[in-house]
Amino acid sequence: MNSQEYSDEQYKRDWLYRCRFIIPLIILVAGIVLTIFAMMTSNATHRNITELKAKLNATTYANQMADELKRAAVMTKSLERVVQYDEGKIKHF
Repeated sequence: MNSQEYSDEQYKRDWLYRCRFIIPLIILVAGIVLTIFAMMTSNATHRNITELKAKLNATTYANQMADELKRAAVMTKSLERVVQYDEGKIKHF
């Protein structure tokens, strides 16, 4: 019976010794996995924000170009009228 108790105690010691290294290892792996997940989520969010800014900049630039083209068209019409009236003589400016 002594040898049986000794083996049970030895088994418990071995199991506790293994758990002493396994639990921190599990926590380390879980920490690494959570860090990678957080980095991937942050990267995806940053990418979405960058895409939205790019679309907004493109829309704003397109609107500015359209406004400049409209102003240029108005100026062209005005110059055509000056040339048409009085054979291009500018009197009213």
